[in-house]
Amino acid sequence: MLVVFVQATRLSYRIEARSRLDSDVVACFRAGGPGCQSRINEILRKAAGL
Repeated sequence: MLVVFVQATRLSYRIEARSRLDSDVVACFRAGGPGCQSRINEILRKAAGL
């Protein structure tokens, strides 16, 4: 019998959410190049204590 163990570090999924942000804030994140949504997500996670 073969037993496989899988360890999940974080169970999460993404949903589409809309929010209103100041244009200069969005411009700042977009100026950082590709991945601006991921950077915004990471900052929000830290702010929420996640």
